[in-house]
Amino acid sequence: MTYAALTIAGSALLGVPIPTVSVHAVIPPGSVPSTPTYVQASVYYQSLVSNLTITFPISLHDDGSSAADIIPGDGIYSQFFSNYQSENGTYAVSVQVEG
Repeated sequence: MTYAALTIAGSALLGVPIPTVSVHAVIPPGSVPSTPTYVQASVYYQSLVSNLTITFPISLHDDGSSAADIIPGDGIYSQFFSNYQSENGTYAVSVQVEG
């Protein structure tokens, strides 16, 4: 069951992507029985040039320990992603929450 809403924030300058985006999963109070013990995003890459597919697991945190997560304990689990591939492709993200 999915308990998280997901946003990906990034920016671009003149059509050139910034090499880091922040991944956020918002877990509303009461949507899981207790404080989540595990929040992980999976970034899926599919090349548009070849048959290459890659999955990148990312641990998301709500403890203020990284620049991606500014406010600890606010229910927004965050982390940066910057593992872009050299081939043109598509990226998709899913979130798994346990706790």
